Amino acid sequence: MTIRHLRIFVAVYRNLSVTRAARELHLAQPSVSLAIKELEEYYHICLFDRLSRRLYPTDGGERFFSYANHIVNLFDELEDGVRGWEDSSQIKIGSSITIGNYFMPGMIKAFRKEFPEVRVSVSIKNTADIQEKVLGNELDFAFVEGVPEFSQLVCRSVGSDRLCVVCGKGHKLAVEIGRAKEEKRAGVALEGLVSYDFIMREAGSAGREIWEGILSAHQIKMEPLWESVSTQAIIRAVIENEGISVLPYLLVKKELEEGRLLEIPVEGVSLERNFYLIYHQNKFLTSAVKALIRIGENLLRERLLCGGDGETGLGEGAESKAYSETAFSENSVVTSSE
Repeated sequence: MTIRHLRIFVAVYRNLSVTRAARELHLAQPSVSLAIKELEEYYHICLFDRLSRRLYPTDGGERFFSYANHIVNLFDELEDGVRGWEDSSQIKIGSSITIGNYFMPGMIKAFRKEFPEVRVSVSIKNTADIQEKVLGNELDFAFVEGVPEFSQLVCRSVGSDRLCVVCGKGHKLAVEIGRAKEEKRAGVALEGLVSYDFIMREAGSAGREIWEGILSAHQIKMEPLWESVSTQAIIRAVIENEGISVLPYLLVKKELEEGRLLEIPVEGVSLERNFYLIYHQNKFLTSAVKALIRIGENLLRERLLCGGDGETGLGEGAESKAYSETAFSENSVVTSSE
């Protein structure tokens, strides 16, 4: 038996007429009569007495109605509910550190205006960890730096920014920067940098992989003095002249503008890198997920074209506390390496 049979029975029971039930359901009268007959034959029960061209529910018909009506109502609730599930579901997204720091708050804020009931869970980690989570279906999609390593991931470029080598204003290299400007040189030689102490992000971060790839291409090896998962900790250490670092321009822009950090131009080296949207090739994307992807791509392209200016950024010291208490709503859950 099908839900169609039960729906027809309920209509006949309520109208006590095959003709009126057929009109209500927009069905032919013979189709309604056949459905009632099939029910009676299937369950070996008489549902209606036919007396003087009128229908009277039998005791079995009365009991059958209580079940059929309940089932039909539950089915209608299911149909209505399923269509609204996307509006109250949870989306799990990820990002690498730069995007998480600089763009994610504005992205979630814009999304909430369209989908206020959707709960968004955000994981902010290095690119390698985020790729693994997307591959394992722990995340619906992510925005990362650097080209994904796995063929199962759909990858779409959404913009680019650059890395920069930085030092504190009291560091020995500050003098070298001034000398290079006076001599109108393009910058400091790459080979000359490796004699200084480096303070770097952990292995697996996209920025570090790009920098190590550049060094490898020039047959140069580097052993960082410090390693940290916290960009803010690295910035503070560099400001205190404990070493130099290679960091995304967007994350040190404020310190550069304030003169607390100095950018070290490097001769013959391009430090530009790309941002990508990634998701598993077999992932089903709901309308809410597609909307968040659209908002994220548009925001990233807009902010990157403007050099990162806008109200989406987090200032110095904006770590996990800033994410949970300031940038995101009560419908957002954030986990971060920072």
